Amino acid sequence: MPTEKAAPHRAKKEKSRVYSFFLLSYTLILLVSLSSCLFFGAEVAQQLRREEALNKQALLTSLKNDVEENLRYVEELGNSLVFNSRLQFLVKHPSVSSVHDAMDQMAGMAVSRDFLLDYFLYVRSTDEVVTSTVRMSADKFFDIIYEFTDLTAQALREGTLAEYHFQDYLPAGGLRQYDSDTVIRVIPYVQSIPISSSAPPPGQVMLLLDSDKFFAHALSLQSATGGSVYVLDDTGAAVYQTPDAPGLPAGVLNSAEALVTADHISYTRYVSEETGWTYFITSPANLYFTDNLSTIGFLGGVFAVYLLLGLFLVRRIARRSYRPVKDINDLILQSAPGGAGDDEFAVIKSTLLNQMRSGTELQRIIEAQRPAVVRDLLLQLLLGQTLDWDGARSQLEALGVRFGGDAYIAVLAEADLDSAFFLDSNIPLENNLSVARLVLQNVGCELFGANAACQYLDLGRAQGVFLLSPPSGENDAAALAAASRQGDALARFCAQQFELDIFVGVSAMEQGLEQLPLCYDEARKALEYSRLQAGGGTEPVLFTALDVTHSDYYYPLEAEQQLLQYVRFGDAAKAQEVLGRIFTANFETKRVSAAAARSLLYQLAATLQRLANSDALAQGGGADFDEQLVEQVVNSSSIDYARRRLSEHIARLAAAHENRAQSKTEKLVERIAAYIDNCAESEFPDLTVLSEAFGVTPQYISNVFKKYRDENVKDYIARRKLAQAKALLTGTDLPVREVAARLGYAGEIGIIRLFRKYEGTTPGDYRAQHK
Repeated sequence: MPTEKAAPHRAKKEKSRVYSFFLLSYTLILLVSLSSCLFFGAEVAQQLRREEALNKQALLTSLKNDVEENLRYVEELGNSLVFNSRLQFLVKHPSVSSVHDAMDQMAGMAVSRDFLLDYFLYVRSTDEVVTSTVRMSADKFFDIIYEFTDLTAQALREGTLAEYHFQDYLPAGGLRQYDSDTVIRVIPYVQSIPISSSAPPPGQVMLLLDSDKFFAHALSLQSATGGSVYVLDDTGAAVYQTPDAPGLPAGVLNSAEALVTADHISYTRYVSEETGWTYFITSPANLYFTDNLSTIGFLGGVFAVYLLLGLFLVRRIARRSYRPVKDINDLILQSAPGGAGDDEFAVIKSTLLNQMRSGTELQRIIEAQRPAVVRDLLLQLLLGQTLDWDGARSQLEALGVRFGGDAYIAVLAEADLDSAFFLDSNIPLENNLSVARLVLQNVGCELFGANAACQYLDLGRAQGVFLLSPPSGENDAAALAAASRQGDALARFCAQQFELDIFVGVSAMEQGLEQLPLCYDEARKALEYSRLQAGGGTEPVLFTALDVTHSDYYYPLEAEQQLLQYVRFGDAAKAQEVLGRIFTANFETKRVSAAAARSLLYQLAATLQRLANSDALAQGGGADFDEQLVEQVVNSSSIDYARRRLSEHIARLAAAHENRAQSKTEKLVERIAAYIDNCAESEFPDLTVLSEAFGVTPQYISNVFKKYRDENVKDYIARRKLAQAKALLTGTDLPVREVAARLGYAGEIGIIRLFRKYEGTTPGDYRAQHK
């Protein structure tokens, strides 16, 4: 009892280990598969970031183009003012210069631009400001007309206006215009006049640029992207930044990268090759995740659902994968409890190795029996004891017998028992015969195998036959000549080396495996002539060289016996096939003479007459046979008529035998079935036991049972076993192993195969479902 409890415990333990192995393996596969989706998503996100950076670069490029167009206008206007001779004369000689002329010159220079608020000339010597419409002192002008909110008039006059400037853009600042409280942001553009002057210059030209209109494109970008825009001049000084934009970090200013991240903000940088100005636009570093938060959330939800579904499927697949392992392991433990181990895989592996070793041993036994099987099969073919020639060809191939083509020659060799080789009385005759057969086989196969595929068949005593198959395409004369030369070489070798005389008969070359009986018959007849050669010569005799080639007919004893056997069995179809083969061999494969044909027909008719007479004696009545058949067949006007007459009588005799045998056969089948049913309570019989019990061959039992029961005897026994197994499984608590033993199986494999075949399940599952 402790042992019986330990086995399930071990199985449960191993189930946990192996099942966990399957579960972990499939889970890893699932996670690897799903992780590839994450990697793909990360790559897509990276690609979107790169595209976002390219888009920002394109936006900055459009901003740069718009700003530089404005810069070109400002610089052209500034140059027009600075290089105007009237304005230069005014700043140099204000006391003698005409201010009105200068104002007229200034009025005609400007082309209206929405971002150009105004422009004026500052004359240092008089501390005056001259525009195209007004002349006023600097203090009043910067106090009344344009008031800078970030600078006083004095600071502006002593600072900016006192320094030398060359196309300088000052930082944007607040400006309040005349009669208005609105403060606008302006960018002053300052150019000293004349250009060649030194500090402090005699005058300054200043253009007031409305920064929001000058950088209107930057405001559009801010509105579209939500990011801040910065513009720096070629010195790195900030010229413009969108409203509420924080200052640029030092790390961003010092970096030369196109994309810089600082304080969770991404700065896209673009530098103009023409002006050297630098443009920045910002965006949150997690902009991709912010803009696609809903999509990412949806994808995360889908991933979680697929993960849960995958884990559910993984669990089911792991259980299904483990189930066969469990069934096999349980089967092994039940059939051999002492062989349990710590690892199911190790148990299964060791069992398979043992089975393979057993299979190897069985294969060795089969291989040892192969020569005998080949001999029996070839002998059946030579004697014409088969009608399934295609099946015979397949059997030969399965046994490793290969012929070179579909043409065949039979060479029959026989040792002369009167030769000196057998005269030594100190050596038993059987020993000498064994040596003679060994010499014939080894030397003959080496000689004949040089020009054709060769198979040797020992016929017993002092005879052996070589079946030769010349290569495809070789003509008859060349093949027969080669076989004759090799037969002569064999005879000479045996005579010279062993004082062993042999007779050799060579058949004609026939086409097709079904002509082997004809080849063998021709070789036997050639061998008979070889024995009768004058002077005791042992040269090979070719059947084709005999004068009686066409006067001899093919009707060996084996063919006669086969014909009678099929008629007695009531199998008219197979009897007709034998008759057809005899007619083909004599009237198609070769053309026998008229005298030989009449002799053949006489022998065939006589065979049927003897059978009819035998049947009449057995029945105690008159012969059921046409007494004129022999005369009618022998004196037939044509071969076809003779064949029809013989076929008619074969059919009548076979039908009579079938009618007489049918009732006996049916009774035999019923007896066999009853015998099987009666043995069900003890031990089911096999075909060998049935054959011994009823005195007929296993093949005959299989044939008649199939004919009258529409199933073969093995299936009938299997169904009876199945019925008894079901009763034992549902009506008792016997282990499956014991149920299998009661049915005659050596182990549980047999009963499992039985249930798999007929029920599609296992014995254990059947018991669980029906008990």
